[in-house]
Amino acid sequence: MSDSKPEILLIHPDPHFRRDLAKQIESWCVGAFGVVTAANAGDAMAAMNDMPKGSLELVISARIEHLDLIMAKRGWAALAMMSNEVPDTAEVFTLPLPPSREDLEDLFACWGSARRSEAFAVPRAVTVHRGTASTAQIRALKRLFFLNAITCKWEADGGEELAVMVDGRTVRPSPASILDALGRIPKVDRPPDFPYDLVIVGAGPSGLSAAVCAGAAGFSTLVIENDSPGGKAATSINPIKNYLGFPDGISGVTLSQLAVQHALQSPLVDLRPGIRATSLQVGNPRIDVHVETEEGTSYAVSAATVLLAGGQDPRRLEIMNHEGLIGRGLHYGALKCDQLEEGGRRVAVIGGGDSAGQAALLFESGGSDVTILSRGELSDKMSADLRADVIQEVGDIHEKCDVICLEADKDTGALTEIYTWDERHGLERFKVDSCYVMIGGVPCTAWLRPSGVKMKSDYVITDARLRGGRGRDTLMFATNRPGVFAVGDIRIGSARRVGQAVGQGVAAVASIEKYVRRNPAVLEGGQSPAADMARIRSISGTN
Repeated sequence: MSDSKPEILLIHPDPHFRRDLAKQIESWCVGAFGVVTAANAGDAMAAMNDMPKGSLELVISARIEHLDLIMAKRGWAALAMMSNEVPDTAEVFTLPLPPSREDLEDLFACWGSARRSEAFAVPRAVTVHRGTASTAQIRALKRLFFLNAITCKWEADGGEELAVMVDGRTVRPSPASILDALGRIPKVDRPPDFPYDLVIVGAGPSGLSAAVCAGAAGFSTLVIENDSPGGKAATSINPIKNYLGFPDGISGVTLSQLAVQHALQSPLVDLRPGIRATSLQVGNPRIDVHVETEEGTSYAVSAATVLLAGGQDPRRLEIMNHEGLIGRGLHYGALKCDQLEEGGRRVAVIGGGDSAGQAALLFESGGSDVTILSRGELSDKMSADLRADVIQEVGDIHEKCDVICLEADKDTGALTEIYTWDERHGLERFKVDSCYVMIGGVPCTAWLRPSGVKMKSDYVITDARLRGGRGRDTLMFATNRPGVFAVGDIRIGSARRVGQAVGQGVAAVASIEKYVRRNPAVLEGGQSPAADMARIRSISGTN
C-alpha cells in the first residue's frame, strides 16, 4: 500500500467477487487509486487501521444491517455503509437494495467527475441515452456491457431513440463498434485483401489460444468474430475452476479479457469483431473466406490455411411463434448480471444440465421464485453435487415434461405463461415473469454446408474420424478439405471444457505448421516471417 496513493475500500464476502470487482475498479480508476479488499466488517476495520491517515476516500460495501442478506444473495454490494465508523475524510454513498450494476457505474461516473475526474476514463466515456428503447434493447445492452466489462452512464432523457455515445460520439450499439470506439481492440492496419497465412473463424478460447501460438510461429493471422470476443467461456455463471494456473478459479469474463489481450500482443495477429463468415471456397493453393460486416459490406479474405473455431449457439425451443418473445421475458442462456434483474420475480429455467442447474441456483440466491422445467430427469445430465444443491434449494422442479407453448400479454407482448405436457400431470400452466432456456447448443456450422467440409449432425469431422484418417501422415484437427482445420465445440466429440479448447488451439497450430512445410506453395505471396522462411527453404531446397 502506497502512502501517497488514496485508497478505495471494497468489502464483500465472496472472494471471486472481490477480486474481479477490484480489478474492474482499478481499470476504471486507471491506477489513480489503490483498492483494498476485505471479507467482512472486522477485516475492514483492521484494513482502515493500517491505512495512512486521510488516505481512505471511498468505501464500497453492504450495509451492516443487510450484510447477511447480501452474503446470501452474492449480488453486487450496496455502496458505503458504516457512516459512524468511516473517517470523515471518506465519502459515503447509499444505494437502494438490491443495487444494480447501473448504480455502481453511475456512482463512479458522478464521484469521479466531482472529485478526481482526470482519474476516471471509462465511466465518463460511455453514455447510454435510453430514449424510448424497449426493455429488450436495454437488456441486450446490459448483457453486452457485462460480457465486455464495460461501464457506462445511463441517461433517462426524453430522446426518441436509443443512443450509445463514446466520448460524445454516437456509435452503433454492437460489440465491434463500442470496443473499437473505446480502443479496446487495436486498429487493423492491414487491408481487407491482405494475404493472411491463417484465418481463424471464432474468438473463443480455442481460437484465441491458436492465435497466440500462430503469432509466435510467425504466421500473419486474422481472427474474425461475429459477436463479443471470448466465446461461451465468458458467459460462465460460476468461476471456471478446471483451468490450469487458477487454483481459486477465475470468472469467464476475466479469462476472456486476458485471452484477448494475450492474443493481441503479437503484431502479426489482427482481431476483427463484428464480422461473420458466410462461405468458404478452397482453391489451389489458397482459400477464400467470404465475410460480411455488421454494416452489410461483403468481401473475401485470402488465407493459406483456415482454422474453424466458431463454437456453438444456444439450442432453440422447438415450438412455434416464440421468436417475438426473445428479450421480452424469454432469454437463451443466463448471465451473472441477470440475477439483479430478476430479484423477487417468477423465473422459469428450462433445461436439466449443469448450466440450467447453475442458473437456477443463481436466481434462487437472488430472491427469485424459481421453477425448473426439464425434459428428462436431472440425474441424466446434471452432475451429482450440483443436483443435490438444486434439489435442496429449488422447491419447484418438474421433470419429464415438454414445453409446448408460450403465452404473451396482449398489451405489452411480454412473456406471462408457459404450458407443459407430461404423462403424469397432463397439461400444466406456469405463470412467469421470465424464462431462461438452457438446453444445450448447436454448432455454428450452417455456413459451411456448401464448402464440402465433412460433417455429421452439423459437427465437423476431423483427423482419425475421417475415413482413411488413421494413417501416419494424418494431421490432428485436419478436416477433409486441404488447409482447413477445426477445433473446439464445432468439432465432433468435443468435451466442452475450456482447458480442452485451449489445448486444441495450441495443437492445431502445430498441425498447421506441418501442413505449410509439406505445402509451401500456400504461403507464396505471403508477408510474414513464416512466408519468408518458406521462401528460404524453397531456394535452399530444404524442407
